[in-house]
Amino acid sequence: MQIDMLIPLVILGAIIVYLLYSRGRYEKEVVDIYEEKFEQWKQHSDKSVTSQKRLVALVFDKDYELSIETLDDNCVDRLSRGKFHIRKLT
Repeated sequence: MQIDMLIPLVILGAIIVYLLYSRGRYEKEVVDIYEEKFEQWKQHSDKSVTSQKRLVALVFDKDYELSIETLDDNCVDRLSRGKFHIRKLT
């Protein structure tokens, strides 16, 4: 083999090795970025779902007597047991 053909072959081999190395490093960086984003997503998605308020009864004051009219029959048991909180809105 002549030396004229050996020099381009060595250069071509060096370029191939460099491209293989840089592609592997780039793929590893991309995978690391996606794993980090996935961990962040898991942390933000673990927020507990809070229950929403819903209107189940109305309270009326007539002649100094309070009366409660329920809109949902499921809350009657809790009202009769006195399981409710009173909060003043001003």
